[in-house]
Amino acid sequence: MKKNLAFTLVIWLLIFAVFEAGIRLYDYTQKTALDEPEYTSNPTSIFVPHPFTTYAANPDNINHNAQGYRAEKNRLYKSDPASINIVSLGGSSTYGTRVYNKDSYPYLLGEILRRSTDTDKTINVINGGLGGYSTPNIIALLSGKIIHLDPALIIFYVGFNDAWTRLMFSDFKMDYSHAQKSWVEPDFQFWRYSRVLDLLAGKLGYPSTKPHIHSVAWRQMSGKPEANLRNSSADAFKANLMTLISISRTHGSIPILVTQATDFRNHPLPANNSAWIQAMEEHTNIIRQVAADMSVDLIDIRSPMIDKKEYFLDVLHMNGKGNRKRAEIIADYIMRNKLLGKNIKETKSATLDLIIEYMKLLRADLFVKRVLRYRINELRKSGTEISVDDEAKIFDAFSSFKTIIATYSPVYKHLSRQTLIKANEFFSSDLGRKSVSIYANAGKSPQSSLTKDELKKIRAYQASASWQEIQKQRPYINRDVSNISDHVIKQILTEKLKSPVSEQTIK
Repeated sequence: MKKNLAFTLVIWLLIFAVFEAGIRLYDYTQKTALDEPEYTSNPTSIFVPHPFTTYAANPDNINHNAQGYRAEKNRLYKSDPASINIVSLGGSSTYGTRVYNKDSYPYLLGEILRRSTDTDKTINVINGGLGGYSTPNIIALLSGKIIHLDPALIIFYVGFNDAWTRLMFSDFKMDYSHAQKSWVEPDFQFWRYSRVLDLLAGKLGYPSTKPHIHSVAWRQMSGKPEANLRNSSADAFKANLMTLISISRTHGSIPILVTQATDFRNHPLPANNSAWIQAMEEHTNIIRQVAADMSVDLIDIRSPMIDKKEYFLDVLHMNGKGNRKRAEIIADYIMRNKLLGKNIKETKSATLDLIIEYMKLLRADLFVKRVLRYRINELRKSGTEISVDDEAKIFDAFSSFKTIIATYSPVYKHLSRQTLIKANEFFSSDLGRKSVSIYANAGKSPQSSLTKDELKKIRAYQASASWQEIQKQRPYINRDVSNISDHVIKQILTEKLKSPVSEQTIK
């Protein structure tokens, strides 16, 4: 009897072990889901305890590098005379919560500055933002990790999280200890250590909930926001801004304050909207006052972007379009005020007439059609149903060269004026037109139709600074063309975008 009972128990334990191992193996194979932009606050995923900043970015997270910055895994930053380091500091709206790294504003800012400047140095924009960070966390981060990178510029995009400490917690203290606490993870029920039991508990009505960073590193929210705001002081925020500026300047960096944009109009916070608006206006005024009093560079993001739904995912976090707009405003200010140094020149962007001429000379109509055909085939391979009629609709949408120019010309905006002047000179020549003709009839006209002298001249142009700049920008251009094409295709397939009326039908 006992042997049978023991045998049965062993069998059930083996079955349990097989299920446990199988579920954990499945979890492991799905680990790349960490790369998804959805906001997760699991401390074991994004955050790790830190003795001075309370918590820091987990270097083991797939979105972070070994230094704990949001960056590609193999990307490391250091103080280097051959590089210009720019550091973006702030909370989740700097980190880029709910968007991919490539759609975060620091990533886009770096891309714009590298494409828009003429320098032999490497321009790095380092994303030092982290969800929940307010100015005390950033002071510790700046002193402990950032200054060692010898940044030329330090951009502070702060205000919202400092307002959080005033609105959502009572018994205000100037060091924010009324709101933030040492890292303490909440109690973890014993069955949560088993994936089988965890799933079973969820089926029984006890779903697993990952501890939010605010429960791990922040105290219990208390009081009413309106009363908390009245009983708190903005003097701490002001003093912290001054400290951040002083630390930056002491170590030879240029501090930049940026006003923070929000969208309370279209994404109102329940019951507390008016108090939040009041707090954000107060903090924005403090940022402006400190910038004026301490002669600090100030970039106004709030005025041009506040309450514009097309830029926001929620009340605070921007989508890719909003982050690109924010990055463009900041990049424009940096370049206009020569904050990267007098020897670093801003390239004069090509004008629209030069871009249109370039697109005509290089047969952009053929290039776009090839891209569209390639993207359609890729979507079909991935399981998207695209009928022959749908395909005809897509190509009909670009039967007009005017449509192609309107849709795709922005991808060339980072090419310099001088580069396109030289490129247009070459491609409008007899040899240039001949080379484009060979490209246009790829597979039909053999390259042997070019003489040795013509090949020599083409290679000479390909070695020129003009063509080299175009080649340098080629990955960005191709990526943007592909992204636009995917967007247009999906819009047409969902019938949100109608095919334009053919020009031949217009009398």
